[in-house]
Amino acid sequence: MAPGQSDSQYDAKDLEWYPTAFIVVTAEDVDDTGLLFVYVDDETEDDDETAECRTDKFFFKQEDANMMLSSLVYDDDTCARSKEIYGY
Repeated sequence: MAPGQSDSQYDAKDLEWYPTAFIVVTAEDVDDTGLLFVYVDDETEDDDETAECRTDKFFFKQEDANMMLSSLVYDDDTCARSKEIYGY
């Protein structure tokens, strides 16, 4: 099996997204502009639904990076919820 693939229920290879998020530095002075967080929103309301895998983005303050990224790494929050809390 190639990296980035998994077995699906139909015996076909499913492509997995990796990375599902990344941070972009858009200016030299990030204190004024913030950092850009880009992510794939693959959440569904029902486990039987197929995820749409839309991309989304938001700017966040550098001083919020540790708290925001920690909550994402430990699955305490979702990217969409982080956008509501930290985005501007």
